[in-house]
Amino acid sequence: MLNLALYPILLVDYLATRVPDIARGKGLVIVDLFHGGFVVDLHWIVTVALIVPMAYLNYRGSRAVSEYSVEMMLLILAPFAVLAVLGIWHAVGNGINVLSPFMVPGQSVHPSVAGALSVIVWLYLGFDGPSTVLGEVADTHRTYTRALVISIPLIMAAYLLPTTAAIGSGPHRGSPADWAQGDFIVVGDALGGIWLKVLLSLGSALALVGLFMAILLTSTRVPRALAADAYLPRWMARDSRLPNAA
Repeated sequence: MLNLALYPILLVDYLATRVPDIARGKGLVIVDLFHGGFVVDLHWIVTVALIVPMAYLNYRGSRAVSEYSVEMMLLILAPFAVLAVLGIWHAVGNGINVLSPFMVPGQSVHPSVAGALSVIVWLYLGFDGPSTVLGEVADTHRTYTRALVISIPLIMAAYLLPTTAAIGSGPHRGSPADWAQGDFIVVGDALGGIWLKVLLSLGSALALVGLFMAILLTSTRVPRALAADAYLPRWMARDSRLPNAA
Protein backbone atom coordinates (compact mmCIF):
# COMPACT_ATOMS: atom_id res chain seq x y z
CA MET A 1 0.00 0.00 0.00
CA LEU A 2 2.88 2.37 0.77
CA ASN A 3 4.43 1.57 -2.60
CA LEU A 4 1.08 2.22 -4.28
CA ALA A 5 0.81 5.67 -2.69
CA LEU A 6 4.06 6.80 -4.29
CA TYR A 7 2.94 6.78 -7.92
CA PRO A 8 0.34 9.58 -8.01
CA ILE A 9 2.70 11.76 -5.95
CA LEU A 10 5.55 11.03 -8.37
CA LEU A 11 3.23 11.79 -11.27
CA VAL A 12 2.38 15.24 -9.90
CA ASP A 13 6.05 15.85 -9.02
CA TYR A 14 6.83 15.06 -12.65
CA LEU A 15 4.07 17.34 -13.94
CA ALA A 16 5.37 20.08 -11.64
CA THR A 17 8.57 20.23 -13.69
CA ARG A 18 6.36 21.53 -16.51
CA VAL A 19 3.84 23.43 -14.36
CA PRO A 20 5.80 24.94 -11.42
CA ASP A 21 2.65 26.23 -9.66
CA ILE A 22 1.66 22.68 -8.68
CA ALA A 23 5.01 21.91 -7.03
CA ARG A 24 4.95 21.02 -3.34
CA GLY A 25 4.56 24.06 -1.12
CA LYS A 26 4.18 26.40 -4.09
CA GLY A 27 1.19 28.43 -5.09
CA LEU A 28 -1.99 27.81 -3.09
CA VAL A 29 -1.46 26.40 0.44
CA ILE A 30 -4.70 25.67 2.33
CA VAL A 31 -3.46 23.74 5.39
CA ASP A 32 0.05 23.47 6.82
CA LEU A 33 0.37 21.24 9.91
CA PHE A 34 3.27 19.82 11.92
CA HIS A 35 5.76 22.31 10.48
CA GLY A 36 5.19 21.12 6.94
CA GLY A 37 4.67 17.46 7.85
CA PHE A 38 1.17 17.57 6.37
CA VAL A 39 0.36 20.17 3.75
CA VAL A 40 -2.83 20.58 1.76
CA ASP A 41 -1.71 22.63 -1.20
CA LEU A 42 -2.25 22.69 -4.95
CA HIS A 43 0.10 19.70 -5.30
CA TRP A 44 -2.08 17.71 -2.88
CA ILE A 45 -5.30 18.76 -4.62
CA VAL A 46 -4.02 17.79 -8.08
CA THR A 47 -2.81 14.44 -6.72
CA VAL A 48 -6.24 13.64 -5.27
CA ALA A 49 -7.94 14.85 -8.46
CA LEU A 50 -5.85 12.36 -10.46
CA ILE A 51 -6.44 9.50 -8.02
CA VAL A 52 -10.25 9.75 -8.16
CA PRO A 53 -10.78 8.79 -11.84
CA MET A 54 -8.13 6.05 -11.62
CA ALA A 55 -9.78 4.63 -8.51
CA TYR A 56 -13.18 4.76 -10.24
CA LEU A 57 -11.78 2.79 -13.17
CA ASN A 58 -10.68 0.11 -10.69
CA TYR A 59 -14.16 0.23 -9.20
CA ARG A 60 -15.50 -0.69 -12.64
CA GLY A 61 -13.60 -3.97 -12.45
CA SER A 62 -10.56 -5.86 -13.69
CA ARG A 63 -11.67 -5.91 -17.33
CA ALA A 64 -11.91 -2.12 -17.50
CA VAL A 65 -8.44 -1.74 -15.97
CA SER A 66 -6.91 -4.33 -18.33
CA GLU A 67 -8.39 -2.73 -21.46
CA TYR A 68 -7.13 0.73 -20.52
CA SER A 69 -3.76 -0.72 -19.50
CA VAL A 70 -3.21 -2.30 -22.92
CA GLU A 71 -4.08 0.97 -24.65
CA MET A 72 -1.73 2.91 -22.38
CA MET A 73 1.03 0.35 -22.91
CA LEU A 74 0.94 1.01 -26.66
CA LEU A 75 1.09 4.78 -26.10
CA ILE A 76 3.95 4.39 -23.61
CA LEU A 77 6.08 2.03 -25.72
CA ALA A 78 5.65 3.78 -29.08
CA PRO A 79 7.99 6.77 -28.38
CA PHE A 80 10.55 4.47 -26.73
CA ALA A 81 10.50 2.25 -29.82
CA VAL A 82 11.28 5.32 -31.95
CA LEU A 83 14.03 6.28 -29.50
CA ALA A 84 15.51 2.77 -29.73
CA VAL A 85 15.62 2.84 -33.54
CA LEU A 86 17.14 6.33 -33.72
CA GLY A 87 19.67 5.67 -30.95
CA ILE A 88 20.89 2.34 -32.27
CA TRP A 89 21.08 3.79 -35.79
CA HIS A 90 23.17 6.67 -34.42
CA ALA A 91 25.48 4.30 -32.51
CA VAL A 92 26.06 2.02 -35.50
CA GLY A 93 26.55 4.95 -37.88
CA ASN A 94 29.13 6.57 -35.60
CA GLY A 95 30.93 3.40 -34.53
CA ILE A 96 30.03 3.82 -30.85
CA ASN A 97 30.66 0.79 -28.62
CA VAL A 98 27.79 0.77 -26.12
CA LEU A 99 29.62 -1.76 -23.91
CA SER A 100 32.54 0.57 -23.24
CA PRO A 101 33.11 1.22 -20.42
CA PHE A 102 31.55 -2.01 -19.16
CA MET A 103 31.68 -0.81 -15.55
CA VAL A 104 31.68 2.59 -13.86
CA PRO A 105 35.32 3.76 -13.77
CA GLY A 106 36.89 3.16 -10.38
CA GLN A 107 34.28 0.57 -9.38
CA SER A 108 35.04 -3.14 -8.90
CA VAL A 109 33.04 -6.11 -10.20
CA HIS A 110 31.28 -6.90 -6.91
CA PRO A 111 29.51 -3.54 -6.33
CA SER A 112 28.76 -3.32 -10.05
CA VAL A 113 27.02 -6.72 -10.06
CA ALA A 114 25.25 -5.92 -6.77
CA GLY A 115 23.97 -2.66 -8.21
CA ALA A 116 22.84 -4.35 -11.41
CA LEU A 117 20.99 -7.11 -9.52
CA SER A 118 19.14 -4.59 -7.36
CA VAL A 119 17.95 -2.77 -10.48
CA ILE A 120 16.96 -6.03 -12.20
CA VAL A 121 15.01 -7.25 -9.17
CA TRP A 122 13.13 -3.94 -9.04
CA LEU A 123 12.37 -3.84 -12.77
CA TYR A 124 11.06 -7.40 -12.89
CA LEU A 125 9.00 -7.46 -9.70
CA GLY A 126 5.24 -7.73 -9.81
CA PHE A 127 4.67 -11.12 -11.42
CA ASP A 128 3.04 -12.28 -8.19
CA GLY A 129 0.57 -9.40 -8.37
CA PRO A 130 -1.86 -10.95 -10.88
CA SER A 131 -2.39 -13.89 -8.50
CA THR A 132 -4.89 -11.75 -6.57
CA VAL A 133 -7.13 -11.29 -9.63
CA LEU A 134 -6.77 -14.68 -11.33
CA GLY A 135 -10.09 -15.72 -9.83
CA GLU A 136 -11.67 -13.18 -12.21
CA VAL A 137 -9.82 -14.51 -15.28
CA ALA A 138 -11.35 -17.07 -17.65
CA ASP A 139 -9.25 -20.20 -18.35
CA THR A 140 -6.77 -19.02 -15.74
CA HIS A 141 -3.80 -21.34 -16.33
CA ARG A 142 -3.75 -20.97 -20.11
CA THR A 143 -4.38 -17.20 -20.01
CA TYR A 144 -1.68 -16.45 -17.44
CA THR A 145 0.85 -18.73 -19.15
CA ARG A 146 0.26 -16.99 -22.48
CA ALA A 147 0.55 -13.60 -20.77
CA LEU A 148 3.96 -14.56 -19.35
CA VAL A 149 5.20 -15.88 -22.69
CA ILE A 150 4.25 -12.60 -24.37
CA SER A 151 5.11 -10.12 -21.62
CA ILE A 152 8.56 -11.29 -20.49
CA PRO A 153 10.28 -10.90 -23.91
CA LEU A 154 8.43 -7.61 -24.40
CA ILE A 155 9.58 -6.32 -21.00
CA MET A 156 13.18 -7.35 -21.75
CA ALA A 157 13.09 -5.55 -25.10
CA ALA A 158 11.41 -2.48 -23.58
CA TYR A 159 14.28 -2.13 -21.08
CA LEU A 160 17.28 -3.23 -23.13
CA LEU A 161 16.69 -1.55 -26.48
CA PRO A 162 15.98 2.03 -25.28
CA THR A 163 18.81 1.75 -22.74
CA THR A 164 21.23 0.58 -25.45
CA ALA A 165 20.02 3.38 -27.71
CA ALA A 166 20.47 6.00 -24.96
CA ILE A 167 24.00 4.82 -24.18
CA GLY A 168 24.88 4.96 -27.87
CA SER A 169 23.36 8.40 -28.41
CA GLY A 170 26.33 10.37 -27.09
CA PRO A 171 25.49 11.99 -23.72
CA HIS A 172 27.71 11.02 -20.77
CA ARG A 173 30.14 9.09 -22.99
CA GLY A 174 32.80 7.65 -20.71
CA SER A 175 30.93 8.85 -17.60
CA PRO A 176 28.12 6.33 -17.01
CA ALA A 177 27.75 7.46 -13.39
CA ASP A 178 26.45 10.81 -14.67
CA TRP A 179 23.18 9.30 -15.97
CA ALA A 180 20.27 10.70 -13.97
CA GLN A 181 16.50 10.55 -13.80
CA GLY A 182 14.91 12.20 -16.84
CA ASP A 183 17.86 11.66 -19.19
CA PHE A 184 15.76 9.58 -21.60
CA ILE A 185 13.92 12.81 -22.41
CA VAL A 186 17.25 14.59 -22.93
CA VAL A 187 18.32 11.80 -25.31
CA GLY A 188 15.00 11.99 -27.15
CA ASP A 189 15.43 15.72 -27.65
CA ALA A 190 18.96 15.18 -29.01
CA LEU A 191 17.99 12.35 -31.37
CA GLY A 192 14.52 13.33 -32.57
CA GLY A 193 13.91 16.90 -31.49
CA ILE A 194 11.11 18.48 -29.52
CA TRP A 195 8.40 16.13 -30.85
CA LEU A 196 10.14 13.03 -29.47
CA LYS A 197 10.89 14.84 -26.21
CA VAL A 198 7.20 15.63 -25.78
CA LEU A 199 6.11 12.07 -26.61
CA LEU A 200 8.62 10.60 -24.16
CA SER A 201 7.39 13.01 -21.47
CA LEU A 202 3.82 11.91 -22.12
CA GLY A 203 4.86 8.25 -22.05
CA SER A 204 6.61 8.73 -18.71
CA ALA A 205 3.51 10.30 -17.19
CA LEU A 206 1.26 7.54 -18.56
CA ALA A 207 3.64 4.91 -17.17
CA LEU A 208 3.03 6.25 -13.64
CA VAL A 209 -0.72 6.19 -14.27
CA GLY A 210 -0.49 2.59 -15.46
CA LEU A 211 1.58 1.54 -12.46
CA PHE A 212 -0.90 3.09 -10.06
CA MET A 213 -3.93 1.48 -11.69
CA ALA A 214 -2.33 -1.97 -11.92
CA ILE A 215 -1.04 -2.01 -8.34
CA LEU A 216 -4.34 -0.62 -7.06
CA LEU A 217 -6.13 -3.46 -8.86
CA THR A 218 -3.97 -6.19 -7.33
CA SER A 219 -3.62 -4.57 -3.88
CA THR A 220 -7.33 -4.08 -3.22
CA ARG A 221 -7.97 -7.82 -3.51
CA VAL A 222 -5.67 -8.54 -0.56
CA PRO A 223 -7.79 -6.89 2.19
CA ARG A 224 -10.86 -8.30 0.43
CA ALA A 225 -9.51 -11.85 0.83
CA LEU A 226 -8.48 -11.18 4.44
CA ALA A 227 -11.96 -9.87 5.19
CA ALA A 228 -13.54 -12.98 3.64
CA ASP A 229 -11.49 -15.07 6.10
CA ALA A 230 -12.59 -12.81 9.00
CA TYR A 231 -9.15 -11.25 9.53
CA LEU A 232 -10.63 -7.86 8.64
CA PRO A 233 -14.20 -6.52 8.94
CA ARG A 234 -16.65 -8.53 6.83
CA TRP A 235 -17.98 -5.47 5.01
CA MET A 236 -14.62 -5.14 3.24
CA ALA A 237 -15.35 -8.40 1.40
CA ARG A 238 -18.55 -7.12 -0.23
CA ASP A 239 -18.56 -6.64 -4.02
CA SER A 240 -20.38 -3.92 -5.93
CA ARG A 241 -22.21 -5.33 -8.91
CA LEU A 242 -22.04 -2.82 -11.75
CA PRO A 243 -23.55 -3.10 -15.24
CA ASN A 244 -21.00 -4.44 -17.75
CA ALA A 245 -18.32 -4.67 -15.04
CA ALA A 246 -15.97 -7.65 -15.01
